[in-house]
Amino acid sequence: MPSTPTACERAPKIVFWILWLAILAVMSFVRFQLAPETLAQRGDATPMSDAAFLAVLIGPLVLSAIVRVFMIPRQPESGKALVGFVLGLALAEFPTMFASMIEPERAATAYSASVGLWLTYLPALIRVIPNKVQKHGTTHG
Repeated sequence: MPSTPTACERAPKIVFWILWLAILAVMSFVRFQLAPETLAQRGDATPMSDAAFLAVLIGPLVLSAIVRVFMIPRQPESGKALVGFVLGLALAEFPTMFASMIEPERAATAYSASVGLWLTYLPALIRVIPNKVQKHGTTHG
């Protein structure tokens, strides 16, 4: 006897699209609006070393890629896929937020890397996640 899906498991795919676009918009706003202001206020502060910046940039991006490739496609329910989706997007967003606030000189590099990884979530939006939602017998937008 199949169990009744919870509200989270029946999440319409529009929820995934709204989250994806909203977080991308915030990330873009921070990069293009706040990073220049932070740079102007920074003055003579000492920038991070290249190795430290690369660790902050690459670490979350690698974790986000792992979530995108290994976690999301293997989730049997849309609720768990949503958790992985949000976690992966947050990890992809972190380098941009960090660089825009702490290392504004390198914000463009971090933003480019984040958006590049961000775009890899489009197939999950188009293919994987809607299939999980429709698997429960609900069809949404």
